[in-house]
Amino acid sequence: MFDGVFGLGLDAALDMLGKRKEFYPFGFEARAGEAVVVGSDPGLGDHPESQAVLELLYEGARSRK
Repeated sequence: MFDGVFGLGLDAALDMLGKRKEFYPFGFEARAGEAVVVGSDPGLGDHPESQAVLELLYEGARSRK
């Protein structure tokens, strides 16, 4: 399982780096027995503060408990 999640995270980070030359915090969620990447867009322009992105990730995770 860890190898699959690690590969998923690496693919997501490389995709973001290719598109934006940087990446922001993201997480994973188990849905129907598989891991998916989750992220958030704080709507704060092209270079949001990482803490703002993290806070939205945490808030989203709490709301889906």
